Amino acid sequence: MTVATKQPLSNAQLEILQLFAVDLSEEEILELRQMLIEFRARRLQLAIQQLNPTPSQIEQWGKGHDRSTSSQK
Repeated sequence: MTVATKQPLSNAQLEILQLFAVDLSEEEILELRQMLIEFRARRLQLAIQQLNPTPSQIEQWGKGHDRSTSSQK
């Protein structure tokens, strides 16, 4: 038997649960999902701006997960 670790809800999750205690239409759900995606994208953009990376740092980050090797060519 597996014991699940209980993790409390965040303040954002609790707020969303309280706001949407009623059912939404499929259209409303899609609109809400898009709004949440845009919210997260803005927060990510702000975090990146606060890092103030140089173009060469951004280029290095882009290459950070390149796992290809010359033997695979």
